[in-house]
Amino acid sequence: MLVYFPKNLQGCFQQIASLLRKSSYAFFAEPQQGSQHLPEVPAPLPGVFAHMTAQAVCNLPTPKSPYIQCRQCEQMLPLRITDSSEQMAAAWKCATCKVPIIGFCEKALLQRNSHNVLLDDRYFDVSDVPEIDLEQRRTVAQMVQRKPTAYQIEQRRSQRVAQSLVAPAIYLTPELMPFEAPFRVMVANLSREGIGLVNRGRIKSDFIAMLLTLQPEKTIQVIVRIKGHLQLEEPYYEVGGEFYLRLGGTSGASILK
Repeated sequence: MLVYFPKNLQGCFQQIASLLRKSSYAFFAEPQQGSQHLPEVPAPLPGVFAHMTAQAVCNLPTPKSPYIQCRQCEQMLPLRITDSSEQMAAAWKCATCKVPIIGFCEKALLQRNSHNVLLDDRYFDVSDVPEIDLEQRRTVAQMVQRKPTAYQIEQRRSQRVAQSLVAPAIYLTPELMPFEAPFRVMVANLSREGIGLVNRGRIKSDFIAMLLTLQPEKTIQVIVRIKGHLQLEEPYYEVGGEFYLRLGGTSGASILK
C-alpha cells in the first residue's frame, strides 16, 4: 500500500530537491529541465526525506511535545516527524496560515486537534478522473429513492436530506494517511452525523477523506468512516458512512456547520 503524494506538488518538490542537493540522500530524482510536474505514478515520501523538508517550515517536536509547530503562526499541529525511512509522509497544511507541511498524521492527536490542520488541496485534484454526468446521477437517484424501514428510521439519530452531488475523495489508511489516487464519488444524502454515498464498486478502505462543497463558497474537508455497503444495480454500491471528523473545523454533531 502506497501513501499517496500528489503528482503536482511542484513547489514542495522544488524545496525538497534543494534540500537533497545539500545532503547525501539521492532516492528522488529531480524533474527534467522544463518539467512542471512530478512523475505520473503516485510516489511515497520516505520519513527521512520529510524530516529534512519539515525543518524549513516547522519547529520540530521535543520529548515534551509530540506536535509539530508551524513556525509562521506558532500553531501546534497534530503531526509528527520521524527519521525512519520505512514510514511514508503526506502533504498537509496549517489550517490557520496555510503553510505547507510534510509530516505524519498522529491519529490520537488528530482526533483532538483536527481543526488545526488540512490535507493539501491537491489530494482532491480529480481533473484527470472522468466526470460523472447528469444521466448517471439521475439513474443513481432513482436507485436510492426507496422508503426506509421502521428499523432504519429508529437507528438514525437525525433526518437525512437527499442530495445529488459529486465530490472528490481519497482513500485513507487506518492511521488516516492518504493512499492511491483520488476518485469521484456521488453523494446521495446527508444528515447531521453521516453521509450516504454511491460508488462504482465497493470502497476498499475503512476511512476516506472528502472535499464537500455545501454552498458556492463553503468547501470543507471531512474524514468519513465507512459503515457498510449495499449492492444496487451493477456496478453501483450504496455506501453508508459516518462523519469521523472535520479537518480545519469543528467535529461531532456540528461537523457540517
